[in-house]
Amino acid sequence: MKTYIQLNLYTTILLILLFSGCSSVTSDDTENQITQEDLEIAAEVVGESLSDQNSGAMSSLYDALSTVDATGIRYRNQGSSRAKQEFGRGSETDYEYQYDPETGTHTIDFTRSVDRPNFSKSVEGHLEYIFADPEGTFVVLPRAHKDSVETVDYKGMREGESSGLRFESYFTRVDTFFLSGLHETSEFFRFNGTHLGEGTRIRKPAERPEFTTEYEVNFDFIDINIDKAIVEANGTLEEGVTGTVNYSLLFTGTNGNQNRDKDVEGTIEFTGDGTGLLRFKKFAKIFRLSLDDGEVTEE
Repeated sequence: MKTYIQLNLYTTILLILLFSGCSSVTSDDTENQITQEDLEIAAEVVGESLSDQNSGAMSSLYDALSTVDATGIRYRNQGSSRAKQEFGRGSETDYEYQYDPETGTHTIDFTRSVDRPNFSKSVEGHLEYIFADPEGTFVVLPRAHKDSVETVDYKGMREGESSGLRFESYFTRVDTFFLSGLHETSEFFRFNGTHLGEGTRIRKPAERPEFTTEYEVNFDFIDINIDKAIVEANGTLEEGVTGTVNYSLLFTGTNGNQNRDKDVEGTIEFTGDGTGLLRFKKFAKIFRLSLDDGEVTEE
């Protein structure tokens, strides 16, 4: 009888501890739960960090697939680039250029700005290039000898701010890419690389309070392809890019007196139509992101 009572006592204590522990975990999970609004905010941050208009990774890709010299930076499709300069990317001012023959590094510094209805931007950029031919020899004059370029080792650093009708953004972004297939004998541009970004984004919904998000984001680009024929036909990289990007995002949202630390990760699938499909590792929700301006729509 004593043994039976002891067993029941031990079982009762164990169940109390178990349920107590479960209650604690549930409470922590509730506190750190990812909400629908969190997913929307995460999608907006990722979309902005990718987009050309907001000086994201696509803007770096345009720069990486350009030629540079002391007179400026030239995109592969000048008609398209002029339109993008006016409506999103911005043209360069305060332009400075240097070349180091020992390392083969071309360095440029510049300011880009856009000021139009419902969108403005001011960005300082520092870009470094190493152009090489198929044998790995430095290309000293990439504009004059662009047909001989096969690879580009590129690093782009940007710091700035942008604002639109429903947001304000302050950011620092660093892109490191290695591109190949630039030679005329290749059908595709290919690249691997990373994007690291941090910043503050203020969301301004029409009928809700402002919401401030501080974030750190990381993209890992693996074996991304860009169809040269599509780029040539349409004049945009966004419609020619395919492949998958792994991403991670750490962000803190402040709404009134409430602070919430969130951590999400997943993939972005470039679809070849100017958009990317954003998926979360632990959630079924899918968003479509515009690679041009970062606009987000729910699938």
